[in-house]
Amino acid sequence: MLATVPFFETSPIVLIKDVIEIHVFGILVGIGVVLATWLAQKRATEKELSPVIVGDLGLWLVITGFIMAHQVSLFAYSPERVFGPDGSWFEVLKISSGISSFGGFLGAALGMLWFFNVERIVLIPKMLEFRGGKGRPVLKYLDVMAYGFTVGWFFGRMGCFSAHDHVGLASASALAVNFPDGWRAGVPAIAGYGAPGFTPRFDLGFLEMWYPAALYLFFRFWADKQTGLRPGWYAAIFILFYAPVRFYLDTLRATDIDGADKRYFAELVSPGFTPGQFGAAAVLVLGLVIWVLGGIRAKDAAYMAQVDRDDPTDALKG
Repeated sequence: MLATVPFFETSPIVLIKDVIEIHVFGILVGIGVVLATWLAQKRATEKELSPVIVGDLGLWLVITGFIMAHQVSLFAYSPERVFGPDGSWFEVLKISSGISSFGGFLGAALGMLWFFNVERIVLIPKMLEFRGGKGRPVLKYLDVMAYGFTVGWFFGRMGCFSAHDHVGLASASALAVNFPDGWRAGVPAIAGYGAPGFTPRFDLGFLEMWYPAALYLFFRFWADKQTGLRPGWYAAIFILFYAPVRFYLDTLRATDIDGADKRYFAELVSPGFTPGQFGAAAVLVLGLVIWVLGGIRAKDAAYMAQVDRDDPTDALKG
């Protein structure tokens, strides 16, 4: 079977060459952040939670998520950029030079721990301050964030697809992208998978973007009709379903290209495990913890009845 997903390339909008360039990836990620926050705030209002807190939390998680996403990308995938012969510790500051989705998850988790343990976060006094979440129903907020995140994640992975950041194995599958030979240096041509001049390969961005899309439809048209779901249910389900999906998708990552993902324990299991697969195992544990905590909270009548509407007397600007 020949690949049916057409190949395409995008070009940046160049304002100042090599200084200010707007890439399709960035546009799609930006759209995802805006839509995810809007949907989560709308959901918060419906659930008698504070959309202002959701807005502050969303922006805070963007900051912590992107910072940690780069650090994990750097140290788990490309440590030679720091420790190699030409390495430099200044690489830790170059956030735009590489990000990892599981690093983003880690940054978001750490950001949430911080957020829900303080009353306010002050980065720049009077300019960049956030209401904190101390004393607020954490699991209920996790649910509205997970609901919105399905849409944000869809656009984020669409951005990865537009940049072809995650090239996979050569394949004759109908889900493979019909890459032309020589489209990028370091990606070898392999005969026998497609028409002459083409090497169809999986594109992990394309494959993964359908997961959050399907999950949003599941949330919207099935879960929302259920009653008695435990607090944290949406967040736990998002994570528990994602972990095995991501673990499998990483088995489709290319091993024959320049810059292929670093592999660990290849001497035990060929071709080894990717950092993403370790991340999938870690978030699986997190999902189970949220699920168990939700079951405990579901038995707490006071917690289940707790609402957290905005306080009109709070003049803090996020």
